[in-house]
Amino acid sequence: MIKKAPLAYMFGSTIIAMCAMTVFQWLHEPELRIKDATIENLRQRNEMLERSNKIEGVTESSASGRHLTETQRICLISNLKDILADFPKVALTSFRDEESTKYMLEFQRLFLRVGIDPILFMAGTAKYEDVGVMIGDINANNRSDKSKKFSSIFEKCGFKVKYVPWIISETLMSSLGIKDVDFDLFIGPSN
Repeated sequence: MIKKAPLAYMFGSTIIAMCAMTVFQWLHEPELRIKDATIENLRQRNEMLERSNKIEGVTESSASGRHLTETQRICLISNLKDILADFPKVALTSFRDEESTKYMLEFQRLFLRVGIDPILFMAGTAKYEDVGVMIGDINANNRSDKSKKFSSIFEKCGFKVKYVPWIISETLMSSLGIKDVDFDLFIGPSN
């Protein structure tokens, strides 16, 4: 003959099972959030890439102005992939003129293709000497190792890089959740 379990026993085991499930979810929730964040990050990258490809209906081959050459693209992709862990994010700044912005978007697409998250800024004004491709450094007198490493890639790929101070508010950077980015790739007007 089978004895029926007392109601209190069944209730207690149900509560224990529910607690065990809650603890399991609590322990594995960060992993689930990371997976969700990664998927969302990829969606955002794809949307950003699609938007930048559609800006004003201009394609790289049809637009006038500066463009990355195929040799520069291949060189940058190869070298940036080798050091991707050092540069998960890169600040990318453009002067507000149309040609500089379109050239900056080529770098944005290249960075996204490599897996680098570009943080886009627009410069309101540029000094007369702020032309071409520049590396702006928060501490221009004592450039960081990351800044030196990044700029050496561009020099290796045939760019004439100028070095300028990067005037950015640390308050702005922290409010955007940006850490460990102390330089930018600044695209100024063409020479």
